Amino acid sequence: MKALINGILEWSITDEKTGEVKEGVNIYYSSPAVYYENLTGVSGLYPAKCKISPELVSKYKMRSLSYPLTADLEFDSLVTPKGKAVVVLSDIKNIKSLSLFN
Repeated sequence: MKALINGILEWSITDEKTGEVKEGVNIYYSSPAVYYENLTGVSGLYPAKCKISPELVSKYKMRSLSYPLTADLEFDSLVTPKGKAVVVLSDIKNIKSLSLFN
């Protein structure tokens, strides 16, 4: 899926009850393929986000890229240990930086 990638956000949350630290990285993007059924008043490219694995962040040096950029996002589906089906970002290809504000 072709996408306009706005950036990434690394996050860390500490569970107040258990003290467990959860960390991750979200990628923020827009694409004509992002479809919101029954959502009125939306036109153009509506923003979306999903988790991106630390491996993909490192592989493509996402921390040092210049945003925004375009890329082809690839997704896979998997089943969690609790039996829930989820869609995950599996790869990023054809990364190209844009110079919108220079």
